[in-house]
Amino acid sequence: MWFTLAVIVVYLLFSQLDKILDALRSNDPKYRDKKLREEQELNLEREQLIIDLKSNIGKTCKLSNNNMYFMSVSKMDIIGKIIDVDNSWVEIETVIKKKKVITIIRIDDIYGVQRVIGSI
Repeated sequence: MWFTLAVIVVYLLFSQLDKILDALRSNDPKYRDKKLREEQELNLEREQLIIDLKSNIGKTCKLSNNNMYFMSVSKMDIIGKIIDVDNSWVEIETVIKKKKVITIIRIDDIYGVQRVIGSI
């Protein structure tokens, strides 16, 4: 009985270990600065991605994504014509089985944009 209870407590603590360590480290100024720099780098990368997407509106591009749905349905890359871009979403027109399909993808799921020579 006590052994089972101890195993459960250890499991619960181990599963929350990252959160506990972050809470303990949050008082350290170096750790806060490191987290702030990481967050700023991510924001800069995201802003650059949005600029790249907006510059390719109306052009055929290959979007590399890490969304599990698109990975399971097709491939990791989506090729299509970018129709619209805002700060959170990309609207892209793709061809699936000879039909044009409009797909909306979160920008957070995209990690790369490449221009494709040619059209759909």
